[in-house]
Amino acid sequence: MYLKGIFNNSVAGLPAFAFTPQTDRGVIAPSAAKRPPITKVVPGVQINARIASDPTRQARFLLRLPTDWNGRLVVAGASGTRSEFNGDFAWSDYVVQKGYAYASQNKGTLNFQFTTATDPLGCRLNQDSRMPWLRRVGNVLFASILTLLSSTRVRDTASGMRVVRRACLPELLPLPDGLHFTPAMSARAMLSGGVRIVEIDMSYAERDGRSKLRPGRDGLRFMRAILDAALLYRPARPLAMLGLAWLGLAVVLMLTPTAYYLEHRSVQEWMIYRFVVSHLAGTLAGLLLCASYLTDRIVAMALNRRGTTRAERLFSGRVVWVVPPVLLLVGGLLVLPSFFELVRTGSTYEHWSRFIAMSFCWVLAAIIGVTKVIEYVLDLLGAQLASTPRTPG
Repeated sequence: MYLKGIFNNSVAGLPAFAFTPQTDRGVIAPSAAKRPPITKVVPGVQINARIASDPTRQARFLLRLPTDWNGRLVVAGASGTRSEFNGDFAWSDYVVQKGYAYASQNKGTLNFQFTTATDPLGCRLNQDSRMPWLRRVGNVLFASILTLLSSTRVRDTASGMRVVRRACLPELLPLPDGLHFTPAMSARAMLSGGVRIVEIDMSYAERDGRSKLRPGRDGLRFMRAILDAALLYRPARPLAMLGLAWLGLAVVLMLTPTAYYLEHRSVQEWMIYRFVVSHLAGTLAGLLLCASYLTDRIVAMALNRRGTTRAERLFSGRVVWVVPPVLLLVGGLLVLPSFFELVRTGSTYEHWSRFIAMSFCWVLAAIIGVTKVIEYVLDLLGAQLASTPRTPG
């Protein structure tokens, strides 16, 4: 029920395999013996063309109108990036013989564009896009976060127009159900390190009717999908970012007291608030930075990753073993006069700033010491796993 002249690669100006109606119509159809039988010739009109308003000239449609039309229309969509002829054997041959008109279109992009990427996708964020401003802002936000976490630039994290090679599926699974399926796929592809994404610009306009997307609810799901992938594959990065943020806050808070002390050799009483909050911020920074290193070690063991990270080289050096004793010594020296005064007189009048500084030094020494103990446990566990033969299945 299709024109015999429609062949693969028959549209001038398109790259090879961009227009493959013969291949496409057989993709989702049953075997030849089980297809709808063609019992008669159906005279009528067939129109197949591209949509003129598409600036990329890739959006195409097909219309078959029988002469003996029953007044009804069947509309079919193409699967994946297949052409508008995708449903010929599956639906068109049957409904046209019953007197229905048949309409189909592709998804606004050509079938194949050659690339060595394991996950090529159609990028909707370009100068020709007609995406609504709220969705555009959301996509830019999620793309920026994923780019920051993965160190690989991406513009459209939620595009559903993509082709995934079968060999890379183990790197992407499991994936959630729902509209956050696509950002989860992008996040896993970029953060796992085993899948390369290449974005190809495509035209885009908001669909007619009511969208299923709910910006608030689905936006939170998108964010969680990205953060879940980051914590699974690269937990060190978000934890380190948080740690550095707290460290920056601690440093900023202590700039004024430090400058005042260097000039007057004392601190004012109101500065206790800065000391207390910076103590908290510095402690959180130490915890998060050490947790960043340990979680990176755990992920490397669990996912059998090779190579040494910068944090591992830092923590594995001999200098780290010197830091806790030095911190303990500095903290002790800060309050040692107070201890002698307490022993001699039964009371002490040492300034509170020395005790807060001592507390921070000792807490930081304890955090680093515990981190080194856990590191040693992970080394023992890694050696045990390396020497234990793995049983298949």
